[in-house]
Amino acid sequence: MPAHDSCWYYSILDDLAKASLEYAKGGLPAAVSPYADVHHSRVPGVYIPQNVIDTVNWAFHRHHADIAAGSYQQFWGKMGIIPYAMSGAILKRVELRVWEDDLEIDTAIRALGYAVVTVFMDRLGLRQPYKQTLPAFNVEAVAAVFNRTLHYSLPIPPGNTSLLARPFMELWMRLPDYALKYWYRAACIEAIVAYCQKQIDARLKRYGCSWVDWGAYRHVVRIGDPFVQVWKYGNDPL
Repeated sequence: MPAHDSCWYYSILDDLAKASLEYAKGGLPAAVSPYADVHHSRVPGVYIPQNVIDTVNWAFHRHHADIAAGSYQQFWGKMGIIPYAMSGAILKRVELRVWEDDLEIDTAIRALGYAVVTVFMDRLGLRQPYKQTLPAFNVEAVAAVFNRTLHYSLPIPPGNTSLLARPFMELWMRLPDYALKYWYRAACIEAIVAYCQKQIDARLKRYGCSWVDWGAYRHVVRIGDPFVQVWKYGNDPL
């Protein structure tokens, strides 16, 4: 995958299929997605500073409680499965030009009255849980990951900001002195997020839009506009 690689154990599809049947609703099994708090991990033979791995994992850990409570997006395209019988109805409801396609699919499933569920892999007690490993080897790459994530919230109506942009320091400053290292991690995450947000705000002010480059293409988005424009690298005005 262009965004990251996923590592999984041999029976993950069987476990997801069982969960799909367990949460069936509206006459069909549920759409399910695996989730693990390990958003970044070591790669055999590749040196990745532990600080880089920890920063990514801590930044995205705040999604955990919202996802577990069912109050946040439940379908994720990476390794997610959808019952075939549900697909036709979903296709009739989704807008194909949107930037955050996983959220669009999640919304359509709920509107149709079917179930969509996130399965937490680390709660299955498995020795080889599902995990992700990002192509992020330094702070610059971490900033690129945060930058993409912040972009996902731009087309969404104001008020529904990215979880990544939530204040971190207020929580960690209440920790005792022996946990000071966690305070430093929180400060680091907020600093990188603020840096990325400043770049995005500067582009919005100058151009009225912002963008993320993926290979030979530039994905351009505007605040509140659900449609993404895809420009080929070298042929765009920005």
